[in-house]
Amino acid sequence: MKVEAVAVLLAAVLVFGCIGGGGGGTPTPAPITTHTPAVTATPGGAATQTPAAETPTPVVTATPAVTPTPAGAGQEEMTWAELFGCARTGMMYAYRITTPQGTNEMEYRTSEGGMVGGVDTVKKSYAISAQGMEVTTSEWDTKVGCRCVKVETAFGAQVMPGQCPDTSQGGGEPSGAQTTITNVGMEQVSVPAYSGMATKYHSVTVSGGATYSSDVWSAPGIPVPVKTVTSGATMELLRYSA
Repeated sequence: MKVEAVAVLLAAVLVFGCIGGGGGGTPTPAPITTHTPAVTATPGGAATQTPAAETPTPVVTATPAVTPTPAGAGQEEMTWAELFGCARTGMMYAYRITTPQGTNEMEYRTSEGGMVGGVDTVKKSYAISAQGMEVTTSEWDTKVGCRCVKVETAFGAQVMPGQCPDTSQGGGEPSGAQTTITNVGMEQVSVPAYSGMATKYHSVTVSGGATYSSDVWSAPGIPVPVKTVTSGATMELLRYSA
């Protein structure tokens, strides 16, 4: 609107500045013609018209465009329980775990863990074969907050208590730890149980004076991560059911 107003003002100045108004009156009788010697015009004697003052056109500065941030990126919007699915019961899922020592397949099952230390828990168990004997390790995580409160290993008729780990590969958050989970964005992922776009999260856990980090990929409709990469292992989802 300011530019249009200036344009109208300029037009008005140009019109009224260049056109002079003539006065009316009684006509003057024509004089008697006398042969007067011609007068030579002096150069530069012509009247100089002063140009009309122009209002400067305001300069419009373009505002740089803002690059949109991908939805959710850079935000701490995912909880440990939501990301790892450790508060859900009745699930079965298996991972291919690759470490510098080799590759193994581990199958996990979740069930009701009952009351442990006065809190309601979820029990996560996995079994491996060692020297011809099946060894089952179970972890109890709180349903609210998804904190590890108990670990137990059974082989044969023996049951031995364990300790909650300082870092977790999908279990409960280590007791006393502080974790930050940041949405990194969408990436293409290809694992045995899923191929497609997945949301990548970067998880940093401070526990026992040490810091552990991992990258975790979560796919729509799958209750556990499809892939997890830590400094010592890569976990790829083989199968799952809920």
